[in-house]
Amino acid sequence: MTSRDSRFRREFEITIFDPTVDDEVTALDELRSDPSITVVDLYPGQHEALTGLLPAPGDHLLDESARWVYYPWRSSVVRIVGPQGFRRLRLARNLNKLTLSELERFWRLRVGVVGLSVGNAVAYTIALEGLVGTLHLADFDEMELVNLNRVPATMFDLGVNKAVVAARRIAELDPYIRIHVFTDGVTEQSVEGFLEGLDLVVEECDSFDAKILVRDHARRLRLPVIMETSDGGVLDVERFDLEPDRLPFHGLLGDLDAESLRGLTAAEKVPLAMAVTEAGLLTTRMAASLIDVGTRLNTWPQLGSDVALAGASVATAVRRFGLGRDLPSGRTRINLEDHLDTLLTPIAVADVTVAAAESAADMVATLDNEDLVAWAASRAPSQGNGQPWRIDVDDDVVTVTQSATPTASDPHGLGSAVAVGAAAFGMRVAAAARGLATVSAPVDAGDAVGVRLQLSGGDTGPTDEAKLMPALVTSTSHPGLGDGSGLGSDDATALVDADASRAMTLVTDRQTIARVAELLSVAARLRLLIPALHQEMFAEVRWPGDADPLAGIPVGALGMPPHQLPVLQVLRRPEVMAFVEEWDGGDTLGALVAAQVASSSAIAVFSGPTQTREDHLRLGSSAESVWLTAESLGLAVASADPPLLHLRPGDDPGLTPGHRVAELLTTIDELSATVGVPAGHRIAAVLRLFRTDVVAPVLPRDPARITRAR
Repeated sequence: MTSRDSRFRREFEITIFDPTVDDEVTALDELRSDPSITVVDLYPGQHEALTGLLPAPGDHLLDESARWVYYPWRSSVVRIVGPQGFRRLRLARNLNKLTLSELERFWRLRVGVVGLSVGNAVAYTIALEGLVGTLHLADFDEMELVNLNRVPATMFDLGVNKAVVAARRIAELDPYIRIHVFTDGVTEQSVEGFLEGLDLVVEECDSFDAKILVRDHARRLRLPVIMETSDGGVLDVERFDLEPDRLPFHGLLGDLDAESLRGLTAAEKVPLAMAVTEAGLLTTRMAASLIDVGTRLNTWPQLGSDVALAGASVATAVRRFGLGRDLPSGRTRINLEDHLDTLLTPIAVADVTVAAAESAADMVATLDNEDLVAWAASRAPSQGNGQPWRIDVDDDVVTVTQSATPTASDPHGLGSAVAVGAAAFGMRVAAAARGLATVSAPVDAGDAVGVRLQLSGGDTGPTDEAKLMPALVTSTSHPGLGDGSGLGSDDATALVDADASRAMTLVTDRQTIARVAELLSVAARLRLLIPALHQEMFAEVRWPGDADPLAGIPVGALGMPPHQLPVLQVLRRPEVMAFVEEWDGGDTLGALVAAQVASSSAIAVFSGPTQTREDHLRLGSSAESVWLTAESLGLAVASADPPLLHLRPGDDPGLTPGHRVAELLTTIDELSATVGVPAGHRIAAVLRLFRTDVVAPVLPRDPARITRAR
């Protein structure tokens, strides 16, 4: 720190010694040998704490030489970590409300504060938060006992210049902040020197003449001016850097300047001050108090809490300015008294428990053949329980047809075709269970695919399919964890036999399952970091009271413990995920998926050589056959499809950010290679199969998706 007045040099100026510089070592040794000087060594603890920070500091911080700081008013010399390490450690708890790169920007910011009563809180707060690298502090007045209701000083500061008090306090907070002190305040002779080199000015002085003087020169230098009145939380911003022709105080005084004030008496200035403060908007007690100023009161009242609020609100404005965020000229009020009149009882997260459904076996027995087949089709799994189909019942014919609209993750309708294929297989199972002779045919519905099942005039379904009816009645997508047990050769054989199309790759090797868990965890994280996929994901989740409760997944059926639901409320906020993406954070976003997949007994991957809806319909039927077979063997099943699985080769999904999309597509390619998908094949569906004693809820179905001609 340097002084503009050498008389106050020893009152506030510190000295920083670098022990790698010989001349400084000599001076330091003299200090440490002085018995009147207290020597404090904080370096070991600070360096140890620095090594434990996340993200880990680089060697340039850990190897930085220590410094010794001499505080003459404390008669103490203190050993601390070097400037870069000190700032990194002191501001570690700022992350990521402020990032490292943002804090680096603030280190280059130069701020001046005029008036160090309210300004003390302002200067200290912006220094505390790491929002400044250089400070100019100006005040002509000395600290008095009457100031200690609002200025965070002590008895030992009485009689000391207010700018010096603030400088000392900030130096003890962070000795590396550069501070210039102006103990004569801001005058016509010193104002240009005070403003020189600054980026922003905070004006908190009592003198009306000084207020106008600062603004006159700030306008000419195109410097923004911020003020807080410490009454009713009034925060005032004048962007002379953007609007150099803007009149001071937003034109409340017309074109009044410092020259115009010269001939005015103190009494004549009072109405001007009242106009600037918008007297009609003063808080009630402040307005009433002003009536007695000079008779019953020495001056206007100020409270410590109002001054502390000034520090917070001005620091917030400085933060916006330093980050280049929107901060227009204008005035706002942050009146905490008003906010306390609006206290509300917080709303607890509603009970989202989804009870396991009672057996539908009795209900199924009451259905006629057509209704049973239609009901069985509706029980098929689908992405997000979106039920992308229309089911039509007409006499002895049941038809399931694809009805989904393209989405960011399924632009060609391949994923919904898989779901329709699963529904078609369910129809066959129900028909076989009733011993019906059926005829199956594809539906000609333009781009949509579907299956038409006539319940007479054909052959009865295979006995093996009929045996799957009990599993279909209770089938659900299970969100839980498995016990990690192996599959067993008999179960593996049964699952392979259930895949009539021979489209399945069954993964049972523990090491491979672990790698699949890693890849699907990466995909789950990327789903949250790509805005379009994040939006689709949470559009599928149903909270109590949401519209369309018969589609989507009830939040209580996601498999999350109730105490983790607040985390889900954070994850669903797109603005939160935008910051996480920007910071390249969220390393644990895929942790639940990783745990789910790693606990599986097997992973079933269905793939084919072509990318048509018809092929995906066929693969969906195979996947549902394996799904129901697994459940009949006592296994739980859940879909584990990564997002963007159903793009065609060469597709550009047009999603942002592009590098996240590229990473996701690479992850899907790695998944194919890891599980051993045949060359030239593309994955259509991924299932995880596992053992658990937990009974999962059956997801709701929308009966409106079934229409009957009769």
